[in-house]
Amino acid sequence: MDSLKAGELAEVVLLRPAGSSLELNSSSVMDPEVLEDERTSKRQTRYGAAILKDISDPYYALLKEFRM
Repeated sequence: MDSLKAGELAEVVLLRPAGSSLELNSSSVMDPEVLEDERTSKRQTRYGAAILKDISDPYYALLKEFRM
C-alpha cells in the first residue's frame, strides 16, 4: 500500500465497464496512434481529481481509499 501511494507501480490494470464499446485488438494495442485520441479523452474526463469531486462516480470509493 505504501509503494502504491509513493507511485512505485509494478503493473497497471485497465478496468472497463460491462457493455463498453471499446474493444482492443493486438494491432491497436501495439500502435500508439490508434489509441492516442481515446486515451487522451478518457484521461482528461476521468482524471482522479475530477472523480474525487463526484461522489456518484463508480470509482469514487476506490480512489478515496488510496488517496494520499
